[in-house]
Amino acid sequence: MIPMWMKMKVPKKEGKPFSLYLPIWIGWLLLLVLFLIILPFWLIASLLALFAGYGWVGFKAIYLLFNTLWNLQGLEVDVESAEDKIYMKFI
Repeated sequence: MIPMWMKMKVPKKEGKPFSLYLPIWIGWLLLLVLFLIILPFWLIASLLALFAGYGWVGFKAIYLLFNTLWNLQGLEVDVESAEDKIYMKFI
C-alpha cells in the first residue's frame, strides 16, 4: 500500500525528541493528477517507440514506478550529521 503519512523525529540534546506527522497523501493526489495528464502522451510515445524496439522500456517504467511507490510503506530513513540526527518513517 502507498504510505499516507510520514513520521519525522528530531532528537533534542535535552529532553524528549520532537515528532512530527506529515500527511503525504496530499502529495500523492497532486502526483496522480499530473500522472493522468502525462499518461496519454507517454503511451503514444511508447507505442511509436515500439516500432523502433524501445517501446517496452516505456511500459516497464510505468510498472516500476507503481511498484516503487507501493513498496515505500515501512521505509525508515536515518540521517545523521556531526550536529543533528533526523529519523523518518513512512507509515
